[in-house]
Amino acid sequence: MVLFEPEEQRVLLLALGLFLAASGAQLFSHADHRAAAAPKEAPASASPTSAPEDRLDPNSAPPEDLSRLPGMTSTLLAAVVKYRAERIFLTPADLASLPGVAAHDVDAVAGKLAFPGENALRPRPGGGRLDINEASEEDLQKLPGIGTATARAIVERRTRRRFGDLEELLALPGIGPQKLERLQPVLRAGSGGGR
Repeated sequence: MVLFEPEEQRVLLLALGLFLAASGAQLFSHADHRAAAAPKEAPASASPTSAPEDRLDPNSAPPEDLSRLPGMTSTLLAAVVKYRAERIFLTPADLASLPGVAAHDVDAVAGKLAFPGENALRPRPGGGRLDINEASEEDLQKLPGIGTATARAIVERRTRRRFGDLEELLALPGIGPQKLERLQPVLRAGSGGGR
């Protein structure tokens, strides 16, 4: 039993095709109007920077928080997470120097990140350096590249045995040779020995 003759089938198929085409055009038209009506985000270079308290430190912020930053690419996120155990990111240029990272990707998020700046690694007035055997967890967290977990690991380690020298920090997760080298001007191990 045939419901429609071949000529009727062609007409129905043509009508169905026109209906689908018109529906699709209408959907795209509405999407274009919604996009035009939505406020446009300013380019990253022209956007105002976030308030300092809203910015994330790329040296210590959790990866899931960094991934939510507008403009953060998966390539940049992967590079930050991979290299921050070895390095300290003091300026956006430090991020841009990472292998595989494009400068425009860094520019897109730089205003949303809190960089400690080069001054963060200058010795304190009077030549005083922070003693890792005595510093509080909060004081350690103020150092660039030292987040909550690393500061906690330093404090936990020194409760078992005081640090005899700064190189012992390399045994802790989150501190690599380059990071240690950059921290050395502001840290000291005090008087080593047991406690």
